[in-house]
Amino acid sequence: IYGVAASLGFAAYENIDYVLYALKEPSFELATIRAYTAVPMHAICGIMMGFLITQSIFEKNHNYLNLVLALLIPVGIHGLYNFSLTSSLISHEIAYVILVVFIIRAWFLFKNLKKKQNQAIMFNKKYFVAFLILLTFYTFFNLFSDVKVEFLSLSLVEYKEFSLNCGNVYQILIEGIEYTDKNLRMNEVVCYNNAVLKILNAFVSIIFILVLFRFGIKYINRKSNTEDLSDLLFILRRRNKRDI
Repeated sequence: IYGVAASLGFAAYENIDYVLYALKEPSFELATIRAYTAVPMHAICGIMMGFLITQSIFEKNHNYLNLVLALLIPVGIHGLYNFSLTSSLISHEIAYVILVVFIIRAWFLFKNLKKKQNQAIMFNKKYFVAFLILLTFYTFFNLFSDVKVEFLSLSLVEYKEFSLNCGNVYQILIEGIEYTDKNLRMNEVVCYNNAVLKILNAFVSIIFILVLFRFGIKYINRKSNTEDLSDLLFILRRRNKRDI
């Protein structure tokens, strides 16, 4: 759920850029196309990432492998999707095939995960805490990284991306950095807004991590107590049968 929520939030942000700025004027047709292609694709990437991170946290085998795959598989899906749409080597219809295949795969993953949850075999507190620590480090790393402004140039035959480095949050908001580059001076307000947005994102992420930690630990402890009680009842039943 969290993976899908994060991916759809990014998809919404990306769609705003594409629909408003990719062409000379806002395009309702482009918005409709991306609603049925790019948005589900981002949701699938979020599902895959969330599933593998869940496997890494709760399963007792292949924890680090699943954590690496949680990054590589969504990147691979997104890369294949973009390549099929922008490359002249293959048909753009391959993107839709990729989308359908991974939607089916996500359905089977969800079904299997639901089965494991019902069987109460997913429990690993150590990796859950390690994941939250890693997420916290990433949040602060992202906060102190440079603020960038990205532009897209899209046509029927060409796709280009441009990026401007505005500096870090401290330089923009505290020191009031003065830009000498012409393009940066033209986008000074955008740089400032992105710096404020980066701080807000970090604040919301920290709140989310704290809430996830509280309820996650509570859930794991309750699940652990349930499993211990189930094991105890199983031992008592077996002992009673032996005595009889």
